[in-house]
Amino acid sequence: MAGLSELHAFRAFQKRRREWRVFGDVPQEQLPPGAVAIAHGLDIRHLLPLLKQGVVIASAKVFHRVWQLYVAHIFIFLIFAALVSYNTLAFQNPASGKKLHVAKFFAEPHIAVIRALELRFQPTFLDILPLYIVLLAGFPLVLLLLRQHVLTAVVVSFAVYLAAQTFGISLHGYPGNQAWFFNPLAWQFLFVIGAAYGYPRSAEHPIVSPLGWLIGPAAMIVAASAAIKLSWTVHDAWGTVPAILIEQLWPIDKSNLAPLRLLHFLALAVVVVHFVPADARFLSWRVTQAINRCGQHSLQIFCLGIVLSVLGHFILAEWSDNLPAQLAVNAAGFALMIGTATLIGWYRAINRATSPV
Repeated sequence: MAGLSELHAFRAFQKRRREWRVFGDVPQEQLPPGAVAIAHGLDIRHLLPLLKQGVVIASAKVFHRVWQLYVAHIFIFLIFAALVSYNTLAFQNPASGKKLHVAKFFAEPHIAVIRALELRFQPTFLDILPLYIVLLAGFPLVLLLLRQHVLTAVVVSFAVYLAAQTFGISLHGYPGNQAWFFNPLAWQFLFVIGAAYGYPRSAEHPIVSPLGWLIGPAAMIVAASAAIKLSWTVHDAWGTVPAILIEQLWPIDKSNLAPLRLLHFLALAVVVVHFVPADARFLSWRVTQAINRCGQHSLQIFCLGIVLSVLGHFILAEWSDNLPAQLAVNAAGFALMIGTATLIGWYRAINRATSPV
């Protein structure tokens, strides 16, 4: 269900190259981790007027968003726990709690609830928002470093990223003091890269001029990655087809944002920026406009996507998980998210039209 948000990230990236929106219209915190750098680098410009009033004002804006995300996360956690509880009792399927990593909630709810409030208890589907909450909560410090010098922020962030890669440093969760699935100490580097790109660009003092020589290597990285991934997918279906470089590359650590993942994302961003102009015709198609509406209300749609993902998991687990069923579940989920985004937009338009000037 997160695919719509990924697509919207690049849609928003292109659109905002020519038109800036109010900070928070498309909250970058709700994009999947791979889109954090792009979206954050674009939205940082809207903090610049606040920075003129001082870091305190800008930080207050950031912490207001952090609070919104925290409340949304706790609300979705309660819905998630209720859905899993119902499925466990209605279908006599205690295994579902273990698969979704929520079994501890049933074993010791008094402790699990406290750990959820601390963002340490992160069942399946509920490990993304805590990452964004922590990254945003630390953003005032990033702002201070950016004001000193953009490279200062990047160098400090890289040092933290390198320490996370080298020494396995991470935040610890619950149960068992296990590490967070998305390590904020690693993913913050992508976050700061986006901030560093957006900060001088917004101030009309870019770090570097566009480097055309990057296009060739970036395109080759993207093409090679697509071919390798395709071979792995085909190999899973037909074992006789060789999986290219799977022994050398797998596993590519997602929790700690392995350098290969980071390199691939940056290469993909370079390719999209170069080959997809801001006025590309396909960006005006109805389907892309529908995706754009989901991004305009991304916090609501993200939360809805989590609920739909849990329901889809139950449907596939209890009835059928064949290909037609998977396609039907995904199609229904996309339709519900797009329909909900359209409804929210229509409702807000009515409120604006009827509100007094």
